[in-house]
Amino acid sequence: MKNRIITTVFILLLAASVSLLVYGSGDVNGENRVSATLPPLTRETAVTGEFAAGADAYVNDHIAYRSDLISLSRQMDAHRGVESPAGTIIRADVDMGTGVKQASDILVENGAVTEMFRFDEECAVRWANAVNAYADELDGVKIYAALVPTRLEFADPIYSNLEDSQSDAIEYIYSRLDGGITAVDMRAALAPHTGEYIYFRTDHHWTALGAYYGYAALCRAAGVKTVGTADFKKNTKSDFHGYLSDFVADKKLLTNPDTLDWYDVDPSGEITNSMRAYEKNGSWHEYHTPIYYTERNDYDFFLGADHPYAVYKNPSALSDKTILVVSDSFINALAPWLMKSYSTVAFINPRSYYGTLKSAADELKPDDFLVLNYTFASSFPDYCAAMERLTQ
Repeated sequence: MKNRIITTVFILLLAASVSLLVYGSGDVNGENRVSATLPPLTRETAVTGEFAAGADAYVNDHIAYRSDLISLSRQMDAHRGVESPAGTIIRADVDMGTGVKQASDILVENGAVTEMFRFDEECAVRWANAVNAYADELDGVKIYAALVPTRLEFADPIYSNLEDSQSDAIEYIYSRLDGGITAVDMRAALAPHTGEYIYFRTDHHWTALGAYYGYAALCRAAGVKTVGTADFKKNTKSDFHGYLSDFVADKKLLTNPDTLDWYDVDPSGEITNSMRAYEKNGSWHEYHTPIYYTERNDYDFFLGADHPYAVYKNPSALSDKTILVVSDSFINALAPWLMKSYSTVAFINPRSYYGTLKSAADELKPDDFLVLNYTFASSFPDYCAAMERLTQ
Protein backbone atom coordinates (compact mmCIF):
# COMPACT_ATOMS: atom_id res chain seq x y z
CA MET A 1 0.00 0.00 0.00
CA LYS A 2 2.80 2.36 0.97
CA ASN A 3 4.62 1.69 -2.29
CA ARG A 4 1.43 2.33 -4.23
CA ILE A 5 0.99 5.75 -2.56
CA ILE A 6 4.60 6.67 -3.27
CA THR A 7 4.20 5.60 -6.90
CA THR A 8 0.98 7.60 -7.23
CA VAL A 9 2.60 10.76 -5.79
CA PHE A 10 5.58 10.32 -8.09
CA ILE A 11 3.32 10.02 -11.14
CA LEU A 12 1.36 13.13 -10.11
CA LEU A 13 4.54 15.13 -9.64
CA LEU A 14 5.85 13.93 -12.99
CA ALA A 15 2.58 14.85 -14.66
CA ALA A 16 2.68 18.30 -13.09
CA SER A 17 6.25 18.80 -14.30
CA VAL A 18 5.32 17.73 -17.81
CA SER A 19 2.30 20.05 -17.80
CA LEU A 20 4.52 22.96 -16.91
CA LEU A 21 6.49 22.25 -20.06
CA VAL A 22 3.63 21.29 -22.35
CA TYR A 23 1.39 24.15 -21.32
CA GLY A 24 4.16 26.60 -20.57
CA SER A 25 3.58 29.81 -22.45
CA GLY A 26 7.23 30.35 -23.29
CA ASP A 27 6.40 34.04 -22.99
CA VAL A 28 9.63 35.99 -22.64
CA ASN A 29 8.36 39.18 -24.25
CA GLY A 30 8.96 41.04 -21.02
CA GLU A 31 12.64 40.26 -21.41
CA ASN A 32 12.89 41.58 -25.00
CA ARG A 33 14.23 38.36 -26.50
CA VAL A 34 13.12 35.20 -28.33
CA SER A 35 12.31 31.99 -26.47
CA ALA A 36 15.11 29.41 -26.39
CA THR A 37 14.76 26.39 -28.71
CA LEU A 38 15.79 22.83 -27.94
CA PRO A 39 19.16 22.13 -29.65
CA PRO A 40 19.70 18.90 -31.62
CA LEU A 41 21.17 15.98 -29.68
CA THR A 42 24.37 14.90 -31.44
CA ARG A 43 27.66 13.48 -30.28
CA GLU A 44 29.28 16.89 -30.67
CA THR A 45 26.59 18.81 -28.75
CA ALA A 46 26.63 16.19 -26.01
CA VAL A 47 30.43 16.22 -25.61
CA THR A 48 30.78 20.00 -25.69
CA GLY A 49 27.91 20.53 -23.27
CA GLU A 50 25.93 22.56 -25.81
CA PHE A 51 22.93 20.25 -25.55
CA ALA A 52 22.86 20.32 -21.73
CA ALA A 53 23.06 24.11 -21.62
CA GLY A 54 20.51 24.52 -24.40
CA ALA A 55 18.10 22.07 -22.81
CA ASP A 56 18.35 23.91 -19.51
CA ALA A 57 17.56 27.22 -21.23
CA TYR A 58 14.68 25.60 -23.12
CA VAL A 59 13.13 24.22 -19.92
CA ASN A 60 13.50 27.57 -18.18
CA ASP A 61 11.83 29.45 -21.03
CA HIS A 62 8.92 27.03 -21.32
CA ILE A 63 7.83 26.87 -17.70
CA ALA A 64 4.22 27.98 -17.45
CA TYR A 65 3.63 31.50 -16.12
CA ARG A 66 7.33 32.28 -16.45
CA SER A 67 6.74 35.96 -17.15
CA ASP A 68 4.37 36.26 -14.21
CA LEU A 69 6.90 34.62 -11.92
CA ILE A 70 9.69 36.89 -13.15
CA SER A 71 7.45 39.93 -12.70
CA LEU A 72 6.64 38.86 -9.15
CA SER A 73 10.34 38.31 -8.47
CA ARG A 74 11.15 41.78 -9.71
CA GLN A 75 8.52 43.28 -7.43
CA MET A 76 9.89 41.38 -4.44
CA ASP A 77 13.40 42.56 -5.22
CA ALA A 78 12.43 46.16 -5.86
CA HIS A 79 13.65 47.48 -2.56
CA ARG A 80 16.90 45.59 -2.25
CA GLY A 81 18.08 45.28 -5.87
CA VAL A 82 18.70 42.26 -8.03
CA GLU A 83 22.23 41.08 -8.58
CA SER A 84 23.24 40.25 -12.16
CA PRO A 85 26.58 39.62 -13.88
CA ALA A 86 26.41 43.20 -15.14
CA GLY A 87 25.70 44.79 -11.75
CA THR A 88 22.78 45.52 -9.44
CA ILE A 89 19.38 46.31 -10.93
CA ILE A 90 17.04 48.41 -8.78
CA ARG A 91 13.37 49.11 -9.44
CA ALA A 92 12.65 52.74 -8.63
CA ASP A 93 9.84 55.22 -9.04
CA VAL A 94 11.01 58.28 -10.95
CA ASP A 95 9.13 61.58 -10.95
CA MET A 96 9.72 63.49 -14.18
CA GLY A 97 8.41 66.62 -12.47
CA THR A 98 4.74 66.10 -13.28
CA GLY A 99 3.99 64.94 -9.75
CA VAL A 100 3.45 61.41 -11.05
CA LYS A 101 5.97 58.69 -10.27
CA GLN A 102 6.54 56.08 -12.95
CA ALA A 103 8.33 52.74 -12.74
CA SER A 104 11.94 52.73 -13.87
CA ASP A 105 14.83 50.27 -13.66
CA ILE A 106 18.20 51.56 -12.50
CA LEU A 107 21.52 49.81 -13.04
CA VAL A 108 24.42 50.15 -10.62
CA GLU A 109 27.70 49.07 -12.24
CA ASN A 110 31.34 50.01 -11.88
CA GLY A 111 30.49 52.48 -9.16
CA ALA A 112 28.01 54.36 -11.37
CA VAL A 113 24.20 54.42 -11.47
CA THR A 114 22.16 54.80 -14.65
CA GLU A 115 18.51 54.61 -15.71
CA MET A 116 17.62 51.75 -18.07
CA PHE A 117 15.62 52.87 -21.10
CA ARG A 118 12.35 51.15 -22.08
CA PHE A 119 10.88 52.08 -25.44
CA ASP A 120 7.21 53.12 -25.47
CA GLU A 121 6.02 53.32 -29.06
CA GLU A 122 2.75 55.09 -28.29
CA CYS A 123 4.49 57.79 -26.28
CA ALA A 124 7.25 58.09 -28.88
CA VAL A 125 4.63 58.86 -31.53
CA ARG A 126 3.02 61.42 -29.23
CA TRP A 127 6.41 63.12 -28.72
CA ALA A 128 6.97 63.38 -32.48
CA ASN A 129 3.42 64.59 -33.10
CA ALA A 130 3.82 67.29 -30.44
CA VAL A 131 6.95 68.60 -32.19
CA ASN A 132 5.09 68.55 -35.51
CA ALA A 133 2.28 70.56 -33.91
CA TYR A 134 4.82 73.13 -32.68
CA ALA A 135 6.15 73.49 -36.22
CA ASP A 136 2.63 74.14 -37.49
CA GLU A 137 2.20 76.99 -34.98
CA LEU A 138 5.59 78.61 -35.56
CA ASP A 139 5.34 79.53 -39.21
CA GLY A 140 8.56 81.06 -40.53
CA VAL A 141 10.70 79.89 -37.59
CA LYS A 142 13.48 77.34 -38.07
CA ILE A 143 12.60 74.21 -36.10
CA TYR A 144 15.09 71.81 -34.53
CA ALA A 145 14.56 68.63 -32.52
CA ALA A 146 17.17 66.91 -30.37
CA LEU A 147 16.96 63.78 -28.25
CA VAL A 148 20.00 63.19 -26.03
CA PRO A 149 21.00 59.61 -25.18
CA THR A 150 22.25 58.82 -21.68
CA ARG A 151 25.52 57.27 -20.53
CA LEU A 152 24.30 53.66 -20.76
CA GLU A 153 23.85 54.00 -24.53
CA PHE A 154 27.63 54.24 -24.89
CA ALA A 155 28.55 51.58 -22.32
CA ASP A 156 29.96 48.14 -23.14
CA PRO A 157 27.33 45.75 -24.57
CA ILE A 158 27.14 43.74 -21.33
CA TYR A 159 25.54 46.87 -19.85
CA SER A 160 23.88 48.63 -22.79
CA ASN A 161 22.11 45.42 -23.92
CA LEU A 162 20.14 45.45 -20.66
CA GLU A 163 18.05 48.34 -21.98
CA ASP A 164 16.16 49.00 -25.20
CA SER A 165 18.29 50.73 -27.80
CA GLN A 166 18.12 54.47 -27.38
CA SER A 167 19.60 54.92 -30.86
CA ASP A 168 16.80 52.86 -32.40
CA ALA A 169 14.19 54.84 -30.47
CA ILE A 170 15.68 58.16 -31.57
CA GLU A 171 15.83 57.02 -35.19
CA TYR A 172 12.20 55.89 -35.04
CA ILE A 173 11.05 59.20 -33.56
CA TYR A 174 13.06 61.31 -35.99
CA SER A 175 11.53 59.35 -38.89
CA ARG A 176 8.10 60.61 -37.82
CA LEU A 177 9.01 64.29 -37.81
CA ASP A 178 7.72 66.53 -40.58
CA GLY A 179 10.12 67.40 -43.38
CA GLY A 180 10.65 71.01 -42.32
CA ILE A 181 12.08 69.99 -38.93
CA THR A 182 15.84 69.56 -38.58
CA ALA A 183 16.74 66.59 -36.37
CA VAL A 184 20.05 67.08 -34.54
CA ASP A 185 22.09 63.90 -34.09
CA MET A 186 23.20 64.24 -30.48
CA ARG A 187 24.46 60.66 -30.37
CA ALA A 188 26.93 61.35 -33.17
CA ALA A 189 28.02 64.53 -31.39
CA LEU A 190 28.71 62.73 -28.11
CA ALA A 191 30.06 59.37 -29.33
CA PRO A 192 33.63 60.57 -30.14
CA HIS A 193 33.96 61.91 -26.60
CA THR A 194 32.84 58.96 -24.48
CA GLY A 195 36.32 58.71 -22.98
CA GLU A 196 35.83 62.20 -21.55
CA TYR A 197 33.77 63.26 -18.54
CA ILE A 198 30.56 64.02 -20.47
CA TYR A 199 28.08 62.31 -18.11
CA PHE A 200 27.77 62.26 -14.35
CA ARG A 201 28.11 58.81 -12.78
CA THR A 202 25.41 59.35 -10.14
CA ASP A 203 22.97 61.35 -12.24
CA HIS A 204 21.16 60.91 -15.55
CA HIS A 205 22.25 64.33 -16.84
CA TRP A 206 25.18 65.32 -18.99
CA THR A 207 28.00 67.42 -17.57
CA ALA A 208 28.90 70.93 -18.70
CA LEU A 209 31.38 69.35 -21.11
CA GLY A 210 28.81 66.92 -22.51
CA ALA A 211 26.37 69.80 -22.90
CA TYR A 212 29.09 71.73 -24.76
CA TYR A 213 29.32 69.04 -27.43
CA GLY A 214 25.53 69.12 -27.76
CA TYR A 215 25.65 72.90 -28.06
CA ALA A 216 28.28 72.70 -30.80
CA ALA A 217 26.18 70.19 -32.76
CA LEU A 218 23.06 72.36 -32.50
CA CYS A 219 24.88 75.53 -33.57
CA ARG A 220 26.40 73.72 -36.56
CA ALA A 221 22.93 72.67 -37.63
CA ALA A 222 21.59 76.20 -37.14
CA GLY A 223 24.55 77.92 -38.79
CA VAL A 224 25.40 79.91 -35.66
CA LYS A 225 28.94 80.64 -34.45
CA THR A 226 30.21 78.92 -31.31
CA VAL A 227 32.70 79.57 -28.53
CA GLY A 228 35.25 77.04 -27.29
CA THR A 229 35.74 75.58 -23.82
CA ALA A 230 39.27 76.96 -23.79
CA ASP A 231 37.83 80.48 -23.97
CA PHE A 232 36.70 80.30 -20.33
CA LYS A 233 38.12 79.51 -16.95
CA LYS A 234 37.31 75.97 -15.87
CA ASN A 235 36.21 75.56 -12.25
CA THR A 236 35.70 72.33 -10.31
CA LYS A 237 33.34 71.62 -7.44
CA SER A 238 33.72 68.37 -5.50
CA ASP A 239 31.16 66.27 -3.60
CA PHE A 240 28.56 66.35 -6.36
CA HIS A 241 25.47 64.32 -5.37
CA GLY A 242 23.51 63.06 -8.36
CA TYR A 243 19.75 62.52 -8.38
CA LEU A 244 20.02 58.79 -9.04
CA SER A 245 22.27 58.17 -6.07
CA ASP A 246 19.22 58.66 -3.84
CA PHE A 247 17.81 55.37 -5.12
CA VAL A 248 20.86 53.35 -4.06
CA ALA A 249 20.46 52.24 -0.45
CA ASP A 250 23.93 50.70 -0.29
CA LYS A 251 26.18 53.70 -0.87
CA LYS A 252 29.20 51.36 -1.00
CA LEU A 253 28.09 50.57 -4.56
CA LEU A 254 28.83 54.16 -5.56
CA THR A 255 32.61 53.95 -5.51
CA ASN A 256 33.10 56.67 -8.15
CA PRO A 257 32.05 60.03 -6.62
CA ASP A 258 31.22 62.80 -9.05
CA THR A 259 32.78 66.20 -9.40
CA LEU A 260 31.20 69.17 -11.14
CA ASP A 261 33.20 71.10 -13.71
CA TRP A 262 31.87 74.43 -14.90
CA TYR A 263 32.97 77.22 -17.19
CA ASP A 264 32.34 80.82 -16.24
CA VAL A 265 30.65 82.10 -19.39
CA ASP A 266 29.75 85.44 -17.82
CA PRO A 267 32.72 86.74 -15.78
CA SER A 268 31.66 90.37 -16.26
CA GLY A 269 28.05 89.71 -15.17
CA GLU A 270 26.43 91.32 -18.22
CA ILE A 271 23.96 88.51 -18.93
CA THR A 272 20.54 89.30 -17.45
CA ASN A 273 17.65 86.96 -16.78
CA SER A 274 13.98 86.86 -15.93
CA MET A 275 12.00 83.80 -14.80
CA ARG A 276 8.31 83.27 -14.32
CA ALA A 277 6.64 80.92 -11.89
CA TYR A 278 3.18 79.96 -13.10
CA GLU A 279 0.05 78.91 -11.25
CA LYS A 280 -2.43 76.58 -12.90
CA ASN A 281 -4.93 79.45 -13.12
CA GLY A 282 -2.51 81.28 -15.44
CA SER A 283 -1.22 83.86 -12.95
CA TRP A 284 2.54 84.20 -12.50
CA HIS A 285 5.27 86.13 -10.73
CA GLU A 286 8.76 87.08 -11.84
CA TYR A 287 12.01 86.12 -10.12
CA HIS A 288 15.76 85.87 -10.85
CA THR A 289 18.50 83.30 -10.19
CA PRO A 290 22.23 83.20 -11.05
CA ILE A 291 23.53 81.17 -13.98
CA TYR A 292 25.55 79.09 -11.52
CA TYR A 293 24.08 78.50 -8.09
CA THR A 294 27.40 77.82 -6.36
CA GLU A 295 25.84 76.88 -3.01
CA ARG A 296 24.32 73.76 -4.56
CA ASN A 297 26.18 70.46 -4.87
CA ASP A 298 23.70 68.77 -7.19
CA TYR A 299 22.44 69.37 -10.74
CA ASP A 300 20.52 72.45 -9.57
CA PHE A 301 23.93 74.11 -9.61
CA PHE A 302 23.06 74.95 -13.22
CA LEU A 303 20.56 77.85 -13.32
CA GLY A 304 19.49 77.20 -9.72
CA ALA A 305 16.70 74.74 -10.62
CA ASP A 306 14.21 73.90 -13.35
CA HIS A 307 12.25 76.99 -14.37
CA PRO A 308 8.77 77.08 -15.93
CA TYR A 309 9.77 79.94 -18.22
CA ALA A 310 13.12 81.71 -18.40
CA VAL A 311 14.65 84.40 -20.62
CA TYR A 312 18.37 85.22 -20.71
CA LYS A 313 19.80 88.19 -22.63
CA ASN A 314 23.45 88.68 -23.58
CA PRO A 315 24.36 91.96 -25.34
CA SER A 316 27.77 90.51 -26.31
CA ALA A 317 26.54 87.28 -27.92
CA LEU A 318 28.01 86.11 -31.23
CA SER A 319 24.67 86.73 -32.98
CA ASP A 320 21.63 88.90 -32.47
CA LYS A 321 19.34 85.90 -32.83
CA THR A 322 16.71 84.63 -30.42
CA ILE A 323 16.18 80.95 -29.69
CA LEU A 324 13.14 79.53 -27.90
CA VAL A 325 13.51 76.04 -26.40
CA VAL A 326 11.00 73.53 -25.05
CA SER A 327 12.95 71.22 -22.81
CA ASP A 328 13.34 69.14 -19.69
CA SER A 329 16.20 69.75 -17.26
CA PHE A 330 18.83 68.84 -19.88
CA ILE A 331 18.61 72.49 -20.97
CA ASN A 332 20.12 73.64 -17.66
CA ALA A 333 23.72 72.64 -18.46
CA LEU A 334 23.30 73.59 -22.13
CA ALA A 335 21.80 77.06 -21.65
CA PRO A 336 25.02 78.81 -20.48
CA TRP A 337 26.69 77.81 -23.76
CA LEU A 338 23.70 78.96 -25.84
CA MET A 339 23.91 82.35 -24.13
CA LYS A 340 27.25 82.94 -25.84
CA SER A 341 25.84 82.37 -29.34
CA TYR A 342 22.31 83.80 -29.09
CA SER A 343 21.52 87.27 -27.78
CA THR A 344 18.28 85.93 -26.30
CA VAL A 345 17.86 82.39 -24.97
CA ALA A 346 14.40 81.51 -23.70
CA PHE A 347 13.09 78.16 -22.63
CA ILE A 348 9.86 76.57 -21.52
CA ASN A 349 9.53 73.60 -19.19
CA PRO A 350 6.22 72.00 -20.25
CA ARG A 351 5.86 70.31 -16.87
CA SER A 352 5.34 73.59 -15.04
CA TYR A 353 4.56 76.21 -17.71
CA TYR A 354 0.84 76.87 -18.05
CA GLY A 355 0.89 79.36 -20.88
CA THR A 356 0.78 78.44 -24.55
CA LEU A 357 3.61 78.09 -27.01
CA LYS A 358 2.02 80.72 -29.23
CA SER A 359 1.91 83.32 -26.45
CA ALA A 360 5.64 82.82 -25.76
CA ALA A 361 6.48 82.96 -29.47
CA ASP A 362 4.42 86.12 -29.96
CA GLU A 363 6.31 87.77 -27.12
CA LEU A 364 9.82 86.65 -28.15
CA LYS A 365 9.56 86.41 -31.95
CA PRO A 366 12.28 83.72 -32.10
CA ASP A 367 14.50 83.07 -35.10
CA ASP A 368 15.13 79.46 -34.05
CA PHE A 369 13.07 76.99 -32.05
CA LEU A 370 14.38 73.84 -30.41
CA VAL A 371 12.79 70.88 -28.66
CA LEU A 372 15.44 69.28 -26.48
CA ASN A 373 14.92 66.23 -24.28
CA TYR A 374 16.83 63.29 -23.01
CA THR A 375 15.63 60.07 -24.62
CA PHE A 376 13.62 58.96 -21.59
CA ALA A 377 11.24 61.91 -21.92
CA SER A 378 9.88 60.24 -25.07
CA SER A 379 8.85 57.22 -22.96
CA PHE A 380 7.03 59.04 -20.15
CA PRO A 381 3.31 59.51 -20.97
CA ASP A 382 2.93 62.32 -18.45
CA TYR A 383 5.74 64.30 -20.03
CA CYS A 384 4.30 63.77 -23.51
CA ALA A 385 0.95 64.99 -22.21
CA ALA A 386 2.65 68.13 -20.89
CA MET A 387 4.20 68.70 -24.33
CA GLU A 388 0.79 68.36 -25.98
CA ARG A 389 -0.74 70.87 -23.58
CA LEU A 390 1.37 73.69 -25.08
CA THR A 391 -0.73 73.74 -28.23
CA GLN A 392 -4.13 73.15 -26.65
